[in-house]
Amino acid sequence: MMAHTSWPCLCLAQWAVLIAALAAAFTSAPAAAWVNNFDATFDYSCSAFVGVTSEHSNLNEDRRWSFTCDTLGAGSSTPTTFFTGYYSEGYYDQAITYSCGTDLFLNRLQSQHSNNYEDRIFAFGCASAPGAKLFGCTYTGYLNGMDGLLNFNAASNQVLAGLSSYHDSGPEDRVWRVRYCEVGCDLDGNYINDATNPRQCTALTTATLGSDIDFENAAEETFASECPDFQAMKIFYSEYDSATQDRLFQLGCSAIADGGSFPRNAWSSATYGNLQAFFDFTCPPNTFVTGMRSQFISSSLDRAYSFQCSSAPNTDVSTTTCITTTRNSLYATVDVFVNETYAITGVNALYDTSGNVDRQFSLTACQLECHTGFRLDIDGVCRVGC
Repeated sequence: MMAHTSWPCLCLAQWAVLIAALAAAFTSAPAAAWVNNFDATFDYSCSAFVGVTSEHSNLNEDRRWSFTCDTLGAGSSTPTTFFTGYYSEGYYDQAITYSCGTDLFLNRLQSQHSNNYEDRIFAFGCASAPGAKLFGCTYTGYLNGMDGLLNFNAASNQVLAGLSSYHDSGPEDRVWRVRYCEVGCDLDGNYINDATNPRQCTALTTATLGSDIDFENAAEETFASECPDFQAMKIFYSEYDSATQDRLFQLGCSAIADGGSFPRNAWSSATYGNLQAFFDFTCPPNTFVTGMRSQFISSSLDRAYSFQCSSAPNTDVSTTTCITTTRNSLYATVDVFVNETYAITGVNALYDTSGNVDRQFSLTACQLECHTGFRLDIDGVCRVGC
């Protein structure tokens, strides 16, 4: 006869304790390096917080904490802000919300527990990193129940930038929300998100536009392209990619001078302040567009743009003999080709705010004019002659 295991007789209260213990075993925090013991003060910092784990003890009526960290940007982070406004007895049992400032992220948390209040007070530290910009910052909903596990890990291109909670004196615990942001690399600093770790930034390489007909970018990709010396941008072509709600660009140039000096202006400031809004760029007098760079910001479903302008020897740019192209329809191709005696001098674009995720571009091109003693040849180059 097959043997069987007999179960001990347990009263209802004992079964309740057993069930609670089993539930705790299956909902406890993952293996973590706790930065504090229950009821103990802690002060923890690292390069940048990208994840947070906390579990509650009903015995101690307290939480212990663990943080996941990563490096951001193109170098070591710099502590910038340490906020102690909530770090006083008056904030036990009170709701708190703290958000780091522009382009700042959490890198430090200090906390002290009170057995009298069975609660904690907190101080928050924020830092910046060279090359790192933050976009689309938002709060999660509440991530844990009272006495429940808090476990949040940001996506591979995100960082933590704030915390918010309220206390309930019944279960003597807090529920928490986390503020997180997309990490972008500063186009103005000539940075691009690293392909392996998108929280980190590497140098952006500027490509020289040639005779190929390839797109300058893949969808959601940052790019920088410029004309060779003595050439001006004459082709501006773009197609909409519906899968990513992004645009692909193809740019082209042609000769504007045979030689001499070809001074290039600094790149214009990227249009970060105009995400999901109208932007309007115009080259300085007597210069024309010779380069474009652009970065896709996924949290905005839009791009930031930057342009380079240059001047050519013996050549001015008219301020009166100019043409302006008609805007493309939403999701339609942009196809601008400027004839040899003109050059592109400005780009502006509307962003549709009615729910359609796209831009409508209009370009300005102005006629080239030669200095006295030079003539404008059919190829758009000023040469000596009447």
